[in-house]
Amino acid sequence: MNSGNVYSVSNDLNKQLINHGINSNVLINKSNHVFLPVNREPGSVLEILMVGRIAEQKDYMKSLEYLCALQSIGVDFLVNIYGEGPLQPDIEYEAELLGLSDKIIFNGYEPDIEGVIANNRFNILLLTSKYEGFGLVLIEALSKCIFPIARNCDFGPEEIIKNRVGALLPYDFSKADVQHTYQQYLEWANECSEFQHEKCFEVFNEYQKMSSKSWSNLELHR
Repeated sequence: MNSGNVYSVSNDLNKQLINHGINSNVLINKSNHVFLPVNREPGSVLEILMVGRIAEQKDYMKSLEYLCALQSIGVDFLVNIYGEGPLQPDIEYEAELLGLSDKIIFNGYEPDIEGVIANNRFNILLLTSKYEGFGLVLIEALSKCIFPIARNCDFGPEEIIKNRVGALLPYDFSKADVQHTYQQYLEWANECSEFQHEKCFEVFNEYQKMSSKSWSNLELHR
């Protein structure tokens, strides 16, 4: 493979590179996750999963804003965060100031994220990154039928969620936006499990096909 070749991990990122005069090709990340249709029943407490390094890119401060808005509209929730990083003390301190400490569990780094995602206790995956290359964790959540709610950052979330499964938050979201995404989740939760599994599989299967095709094209041009 020519070391001068440029590859991007999402279609939107690829378009931006091309617009800047960079000859780029899409090479979508491979995922080792398999599709496993997990039934997820809504309970009295909304179980929220967050995965990722606690660093500037993931913008956990914005997640705290989301959680505050969720609490203000009367939603009872519990958050499990899997990841560690330099900003964890800041996030813990801010959570305490906001009265969210008893609603957030910091689990640290977890090598078996697929096992975590397969746990049927989780209802929502929340992602509020400032930017992503693709947002592979959204596909991983869909592989186990978790409803993803993602901030519409560059790049990836809109490709995965738009008009499909999940909810997109505006980049600078408001309390009304939070309420709207929660309503979208409730509508999803009221669908039968067969419908949920089918819609999640459609997105996951399309991603797997795109990923396989991009890697096959790479092999052909080696």
